[in-house]
Amino acid sequence: MGPTSSTPPPHDPSELIRSNSFLLDSAAYDLVAIMQRKHPRIYDRAFGKDPALWTDASPYRRLTGAPAPMFLVCSTKRSDACPPAQTFASKATELGGKITVLPVDMKHGELNKELGLPSDYTTTVEGFMRTLGLP
Repeated sequence: MGPTSSTPPPHDPSELIRSNSFLLDSAAYDLVAIMQRKHPRIYDRAFGKDPALWTDASPYRRLTGAPAPMFLVCSTKRSDACPPAQTFASKATELGGKITVLPVDMKHGELNKELGLPSDYTTTVEGFMRTLGLP
């Protein structure tokens, strides 16, 4: 009997997905900046009033080294979606990360609903996945 391992080999698609990120239309990259200006109440319910929590939960503030490859999709129909994605991507790239930002002319819900259907949007996401060795 050969050895067994609970760690999937690096070419295992499920492990490749776990070690890389696909973010669909998030504006919450820098929670400190969001919470210090006028913002939707949903952020208060999610992150409370503690600035230490905001920093700890903020991807932008926690980013100190090159992250795994990331694909960030943002809606051009929301003024608060693409600029934070671009700012986060710039910092990650400066730290040596491979980050792709895809601005898409769809509403937030459409980005979730349409991904996987035949379109340039799906083709672009799948192209990034192939660069990671995914089918």
